[in-house]
Amino acid sequence: MEFSWHDISPARLFGRGWSDTTPPFGRLPARAEKFLPEKIWRMGRNSSGMYAQFETDSDRLAVHWELEDDTLREPLFNVCAHSGLDLYRREWGRWLFTATLCPFSRHNEEIILRDLPPARRRFRLYFPFRNCVSGVAAGVSPQSFLRWDAPEPGREIVYYGSSIVHGSYASRAGMGSANILGRLLDRPVVNLGFSGEGKLEPGMAGLLAELSPAAFLIDPLPNMDATLIEERLGKFLRELCSARRDTPVVLVTNVIRAWARLYPAEAEKFRNKRDTAARIVRGLAGEFPKLCFLNGERSMGGDCEGTVDGLHPNDLGSARFALFLRRFLKPRLG
Repeated sequence: MEFSWHDISPARLFGRGWSDTTPPFGRLPARAEKFLPEKIWRMGRNSSGMYAQFETDSDRLAVHWELEDDTLREPLFNVCAHSGLDLYRREWGRWLFTATLCPFSRHNEEIILRDLPPARRRFRLYFPFRNCVSGVAAGVSPQSFLRWDAPEPGREIVYYGSSIVHGSYASRAGMGSANILGRLLDRPVVNLGFSGEGKLEPGMAGLLAELSPAAFLIDPLPNMDATLIEERLGKFLRELCSARRDTPVVLVTNVIRAWARLYPAEAEKFRNKRDTAARIVRGLAGEFPKLCFLNGERSMGGDCEGTVDGLHPNDLGSARFALFLRRFLKPRLG
């Protein structure tokens, strides 16, 4: 079957915060390597949260994609989410899941749709959570047109945090909580989640302040203890809020681990982290009216069915979490 191939340009990607990212389909600008921890910089190479949108009248659709990393999966992280792509289509005013593209190597090509009835259709192609793509192309019938959409600056949500933001452990690329939130709000989300990290690293607040989004979500608590929160949170929020006084900045707390309620000492550690963060936000709220605190203790529901391991969301938890965030954010976005 013959195709006309159209490469995806990094400049046309949605959910990409900076134009000078390294690698081109990565998440962080090249200059950040000098001051961010090595683990953060390495994970910044992931293509998490990015997607491309295009319109075509083709009767067929194929995708070719190349990956930087030979590792295609991890424990608790299947190949579809780790290194695969998700295709959605715009229909009835919403984005509907259409197909998952599962990789078998670093170089992949798959015919997704064929023999479609004549029509113009808009598609969205989500990138992997863990791997980094080094090239993506959409294939359409030779006589068809394809037009890439371009992101509208200032509409995006910047979401910084831990592995829960990063996408652990969604079943496929479209099902991370940040991607679901983006569809619910009809806004791109710049995914700056870093598994095992996202600890308000020195330099990160200044990096975020370079961006001009509709709102910031700051979700660092899962990998921090109360002492580290006390040390870093106030400085981080003051720097970010001072630079972006007119932008909502929402500090989100995480769920308590499912088993922690059985152990009073563990539950107290969680409450201490939450209460420390709440106190710091209250202390800054008078100076920065756009700064908000959001208690996420029950953000994945109260039945303990929303996680894979007691903390990281499964698809049910991701959907619940995204709805929880949407209820809070929507009235603040206008």
